[in-house]
Order: sequence, then structure tokens, then C-alpha cells
Amino acid sequence: MFHSVPYQVSSPSHKASEDGQPVLMVHALGEMRFRVSAGKHTLTGKFGILKGAYSAENKYPTDGVEFSALIQGEKSQERILFKRFLNPHIVEPDRGLQNLPTISFEIEQNAELVLRTHPGAANNPQCDWSFWNAVRIEEN
Repeated sequence: MFHSVPYQVSSPSHKASEDGQPVLMVHALGEMRFRVSAGKHTLTGKFGILKGAYSAENKYPTDGVEFSALIQGEKSQERILFKRFLNPHIVEPDRGLQNLPTISFEIEQNAELVLRTHPGAANNPQCDWSFWNAVRIEEN
């Protein structure tokens, strides 16, 4: 499921399946944290919202989830590497597995890479069944 394993997941989480692939549901508002050493790195992976969150049978469908990747260094300073809002209930291309673009980054000292999910505009995470898959952090 993951090539790089988080040392911390701060959200209700469980294994699920989307488009036949195993995923880790990290319910919004959630985070996965990875330790990253100083140097050049590349981040790849997949993300999305489980089909049941926006299916026609769901009386209270998701209003979307914001996905982000950021570097958190000393003194909790954050540098955003990626941010994308998915709303699969309304926007059809937001459905299914989404590819995280290949993100190259460099850090001068050890830090944390944080993958974060945040609820949509109503701030109601009831059906924000967000997930991550195939996360890989490589040193270059």
C-alpha cells in the first residue's frame, strides 16, 4: 500500500479498497507524518475519496476534501508543496484514484513531510472518506 511508511497517523484510519487497489483511509481532518532527512527528495503517490462518500445512495454526500503535502521544520514552520481540493459529488474528474504529481523538494535540515486532509466548505467531515495510496518518498 505504501512504499514509505508514516511514523504517525492522526485520524481515524483503516484499510479500504478503491478501483481494486488497497488504500489507507485517513478521514478528514487527518494527517500522516513522515520523517525526512536533509537533502533532495521526490514525493509520489495517489489520493482520493472513497466512492461511497459521493454515491447516489448516500443521503449526506461529501462536500469535498482538501489534500495537501507540506514540509514542517523547526518551530512548526510549514512550506506547502502541494494542495488540491476534490469534490467528486459534483466534479466527475475528481472521482477515483488521483495521481499526486511528482514533487521534487530539498530541505537543509531534518524535517517532517505531512500529508493532510481537511474537510470541505461546510467543515462537516461526516462523509469525507479521504484516502492515500502508493506514497513514496525517495532521496535523490
